[in-house]
Amino acid sequence: NKAISLSPHDAAAYNSRGSALRRLKRHDLALADFDRALAIDPNYALALVYKAAVLREAGRSEEAIACCDRAFSLDPGCFDGFRRELVASLWRNKALALHDLWQLDQESAFYDEILKQDLPVNERAEIWGLKGAVRLCMRQIRDAVPCFEEAERLGHPRGTDAIRLCQEHL
Repeated sequence: NKAISLSPHDAAAYNSRGSALRRLKRHDLALADFDRALAIDPNYALALVYKAAVLREAGRSEEAIACCDRAFSLDPGCFDGFRRELVASLWRNKALALHDLWQLDQESAFYDEILKQDLPVNERAEIWGLKGAVRLCMRQIRDAVPCFEEAERLGHPRGTDAIRLCQEHL
């Protein structure tokens, strides 16, 4: 609060307070702060990342997807200097929001989109595993197996179990 009172036009100050409010599960107040940060700087990528997470945590999946899409539409330079896990949380929130809405075809297509990017191996493994899980939800077991095999090849810790489960149901 003190940082905001000293500098009421500082997007980072609102974003920091919003982040703290998110940790306290005060979603409405956190969203208000992220919106204030974005009113000051509409391209403030970090505020979009956190806002998407809060929207999804609050069960507002459609709004979370729109927020993620807005962040993805920013110039990639807006994400320079971000910790890799923050960028990954953006795609996770969109994927989870699509799953929450049971938009499984879109979720699977989104994983394909992400896999076109240059990603760290652990994220690539996670995405292949999630794509396999979506295929299972869609009852496409034969399509799920190659996803889990790739996840396993990349070192996903549950890849082997997922393959075994699929093979039992083929």
